[in-house]
Order: sequence, then structure tokens, then C-alpha cells
Amino acid sequence: MNRDKLATLFLLLVSACAAAQEQSAQLGLEFHGSIYSDLSLYHYDIMDGDSLVFGGRNTLALNVKNTNREHGKLEASLDIVALYGAQADGVFGLVPDAALSLVALEGAPVLLDLRKLYYAIYLPFVDLSVGRQIINFGKGFVFSPLDAFSQVDIIDIAFRRRGSDVVAARFPLGTLAGVDLIAEFPVAGGEHVSAGKLFANIFGFDWSALGIYSHRCDELTVGMAFKGDVEIGVYGEAAEHFLEGIDNRYFEMMLGADYSLAEGDLVMQAEYLHSGKDDSVRSMWGKHNAFVSLTYRINDIMRVSGSAINNFTDETTIATLQYFYNILQNVDAVVYVRGYRGGIDSLLALPDVEYSLRVEVKF
Repeated sequence: MNRDKLATLFLLLVSACAAAQEQSAQLGLEFHGSIYSDLSLYHYDIMDGDSLVFGGRNTLALNVKNTNREHGKLEASLDIVALYGAQADGVFGLVPDAALSLVALEGAPVLLDLRKLYYAIYLPFVDLSVGRQIINFGKGFVFSPLDAFSQVDIIDIAFRRRGSDVVAARFPLGTLAGVDLIAEFPVAGGEHVSAGKLFANIFGFDWSALGIYSHRCDELTVGMAFKGDVEIGVYGEAAEHFLEGIDNRYFEMMLGADYSLAEGDLVMQAEYLHSGKDDSVRSMWGKHNAFVSLTYRINDIMRVSGSAINNFTDETTIATLQYFYNILQNVDAVVYVRGYRGGIDSLLALPDVEYSLRVEVKF
């Protein structure tokens, strides 16, 4: 299939989405989504070699949920992604040819990312949900020692989270308190996690106590988390990890704060993560890690932002500058520059600097 046919396929999908949206009210569904393109130049070996490589992707994001959610809820979210240039090369280098033959369209591999697919039933004494969903156990935006089910994609410019396939039950103990019990489905012999959380609002702060068990590696984690406001927003987590017994253990903690100025036009956020993990425990974070971000809203259609994640122990950094512009009511453009330092796990061999443009049309 050539590129013209690929473009036609995307147009047909968007048209089908628009037609489905017109019928969604009759079906009792809310339907929305967007199509966006990220076009990038990857700058490698700035100090030695100095090469520029093109990479890009087209993403069709589809989201649907029911309108009447009094007694139950269903929600699905699917990304259809076509890769080009360096990003396509990264897929071809890692995925067997037999698998790529199912999805490759004349050099443009197409990936399906099912981000959510679950239903929930609200009973008088318990809320039950089954399927792939994004569950934030902790309070951190980027760092969260207690988030066993939903990890942040630090390569994504919006720091989106990935979902897990779980069955979950929430037992309310009042308006702002309750108990969550969650079990992850085992898949293909991979790791799966079971957890419980007791949460409540005390003196204006949200508190939670958690117990998490990873079945394959026989790891038990117990911890606490809090979030509230004391002139500024503050939040934190503490976790003790027990590896195959009470004697083999390590401690992690996260502290974060956010603050807004100029009637909310300027927003600042910072997080610090300390991890006492043993070298045998695989993690992208070192002993000391920090995240900072700053966003300034210029007016109703423009804003600028900057963020940085730094692992001081392993000397790895991701720094991003963004300029957002609302071109039309449903059309946005984002110009962003990202710098990378150190070894960061990714599908793509990360460059020194990435120069990118994202254009998004929402429907």
C-alpha cells in the first residue's frame, strides 16, 4: 500500500469517526478524538559527526464512553499510529519481519495502542470495574514509588500514562473515604500485581495507605501517600520494598509541590525522588532524581512551557521546551525542542536534540 492509499485510509477512518459521532447521541455514547502529526528532525553527535535524521508519526486517537453513567460506565481509547523515517526504522530493527508483514504499509509500520478498554458497574456497596484502565495509585505526576499499575511514558511530551488489565473493586466508607482492591490479570507469564488501598480525607489532606504484591518476583511493597494545600500544593509518597523476605528490602520516597501565580497564568511544579534500590533491581531511576516544569499562559490561544527530568546518579536528562498555539477552534500546533543525555530506554535510538512540530485536529 503506497502513501496515497495510506492517506486515504486515514481520511476514511476520520470520516467514519465523524459519522459515528453524529449517531452517538442516539446510541447513548460520547465519541471524540483527534488526528495529529509529529514531524521531527533528530540531531545526533552535535560535537562529533553532526547528522540530522527525519522521523515522524501520524496518530489517530479515538475515545468513546457511555453518556448515562449513573449505574455503570464503559470506556475505550485506541491510538492508531503510522511511523516514518527514523521511528519506522526503530520498529523494523526490533520486530520480526513476519510480524511486520501484518502491519507494514510500504515501509510505514502501523501500530495499534489500546490505551483503555473497560467497563464499571456501580452497586450500592461496591464499584466494580474490569478491563484495561489507567489507575493512579500514587500522587506523583512523574515520580511515584506506589504506582504499580500505571507508569508514565517519559518520552511522550504530555507524559501520558499506560493502562493495565485489571479487575478492581472500590468499597466506599463515606463521601471521601474507602477501600480499593485491585488485581492485575497475568498475561504470557509476565509480572502481575495485586494491591489494596485505604484512603480518606483528613483535615483537608488526601491520605492513603497501600499494600502491593508483585507475584513473579515475590516483592511486597507497603507505603503511604498524601496530597493537600498549604498556600502551595504539596504531595508525597513513601514506600518500603521487601524482596523475597523481610531482610532484603529498600526504601523510596517522593516529595512534590506545585504553585500558581499571576491569577493562574504561571504554574510551577517540582518533584524529587529518592530511591535506595539495590543494583539488582531494574529501574530507570537512580538514587537521586528530580523533575521541574514551568508553564506560562500568554493569552487564551498561546502558552509556553519547559520541563526537565534528571537522574543524577546515572547522569541522564530529558529537557523540553514547548510553544503551544491554538490556530483555530479545533486545530492546535505545538513546536517543541527536546534534549537527551545519557542512556534512556526507548524504541528509538535517542538523539542529542530533537526539533519537532505537532499539528492536531480535534473532533
